[in-house]
Amino acid sequence: MQANIHDYYSDNFILIDLSKRRLRDVATVNEALDEVLPRVNKELTLAARKDEGVEEEKEAKQRDYSVIGINMAYNEIDFVMEGENRDKLIEIVIERVQRVFSEANEGVKEEDVPIREIYLSVNDIEEIPPCLTMVKNTLEKLILSRNAIKWAESSETLKSLVNLRHLELQGNLIKRIQYEDINALEKLEYLSLSCNKLETVEGMPEWPNLKFLGLFGNYLGEEYDEPNPEFV
Repeated sequence: MQANIHDYYSDNFILIDLSKRRLRDVATVNEALDEVLPRVNKELTLAARKDEGVEEEKEAKQRDYSVIGINMAYNEIDFVMEGENRDKLIEIVIERVQRVFSEANEGVKEEDVPIREIYLSVNDIEEIPPCLTMVKNTLEKLILSRNAIKWAESSETLKSLVNLRHLELQGNLIKRIQYEDINALEKLEYLSLSCNKLETVEGMPEWPNLKFLGLFGNYLGEEYDEPNPEFV
């Protein structure tokens, strides 16, 4: 099968795209990573080298890869995996990306590798993956839309992600929120809880930096039920 993986590089951003790959087990995840990571490693190594004189090295040297994104959307991971195995696939990806970046950038610890964005939409996920604590120091954007998440099973992991600025949870099965577990997310600027099963938002904290709150499509009454075209 032709690999449905591509890498996107800008001046400071690398997106590692593992979406729509039918990542069903450890073998398929490692196969996908074996294809994409050598290209990423080459780019990172060139950017980290000090010597000049080769045109591609000069170009790469000017980049500072301060943002890494991982896209694992549309793999339906939980539909085919059970128990701890479903979390293992995401853990393997994070671990190997951290290792590649750390090896190419001497002095950067794996836990400080700048994985700032993770996309996990449409994976039948029932809880926020516990392995995301591996990137608790760096993760700023987390997309978990159109899964099967219930808040009660997810709060412990989420409250550790204190650097989150952007969180998308629309299209899940959330009936209630334990707000005391997310009070620590003081950097949050964007939160979408649209199209869930919320019946009340009583007790929701006033995050100091919040600029957008999506509540459309819940059971909250007419005042919250104006369609937002962003989520149609």
